[in-house]
Amino acid sequence: MAAGGPGGKTLALGGMRFAAALLGLVLAACGPVRRAGEWHPAPEPRARPSLDVGRRVRPAEATLACVDSPLVTSWERRMRSRRELADDRKETMARGARYLPQLRQLVADAGLPPGLALLPAVESGFEPRARGKFGELGLWQLRPATARRFGLVVDAERDDRADPAQATRAAARYLGYLHRRYRDWPLALAAYNAGEGRIDRALARQPHATFWELSASGHLPRKSRDYVPRFLALVRLDERVRACAPRPATEQLRVAAAAPPSPRPLPVVREMRAPRTIDPQATPHCDAAFARRPGSRGRAVETGIALATPPAL
Repeated sequence: MAAGGPGGKTLALGGMRFAAALLGLVLAACGPVRRAGEWHPAPEPRARPSLDVGRRVRPAEATLACVDSPLVTSWERRMRSRRELADDRKETMARGARYLPQLRQLVADAGLPPGLALLPAVESGFEPRARGKFGELGLWQLRPATARRFGLVVDAERDDRADPAQATRAAARYLGYLHRRYRDWPLALAAYNAGEGRIDRALARQPHATFWELSASGHLPRKSRDYVPRFLALVRLDERVRACAPRPATEQLRVAAAAPPSPRPLPVVREMRAPRTIDPQATPHCDAAFARRPGSRGRAVETGIALATPPAL
């Protein structure tokens, strides 16, 4: 008993622990099994609202030069016919010749129409050190807050707005943002000129309106009403666009969208049969001798058949 006392208790305790662990494994194995079909994925997160202002999406223009409006045509005619405007355009484009190849490439790299590279012609006249009365600076006349918003450094020691390449990248980011917001280039250009708040207030008064509708209703400042068509006319003149693809009229679009008419049933054509020979003996009330019809001058013309008075029964 002395030999089996403490050692036996140790062995018994170890056996009880082993039995308890084994029992736990058995119970876990006998638990309910979850089938693969019972698993359901978590619902997808709700999409965040976009930056647009509730306007319907309009089809994008193939090129800025093909934005069609009587105001653009009027500005184009003035730039061609008025000598002071024509001379100013030539001088501005001469100054911009050294910048335009790089600006067009940077704008195209940003996925925007290359014609936007001409915007400095209206903003600064292609003067890289031009300053505005509200703190604008550079080719693109960016304000300090807007420049910082799109990645430029503007402080007492450094101002990236004076660098044509860096300012163009920031302006391209801003213009791309405005186009995604308003889904329309004339409205995006108006917002670049007058500010997003001004365009948002105008759209709140006239929801879903185009730039041309807002301009006609007087909801935009005079400067912006001239800024957009003047720039688009400049693009048209620079790209030497005489005419764009004609747009179908509203009535043509309505007819094209209408369902085709249902085919009409074809008329039933009966088989033509040869006339039968009439037997005078079988039809005693028909007498060929009295077959007459009126002629063109009152004469009687034989027709071959006439109805005679049937004989008395």
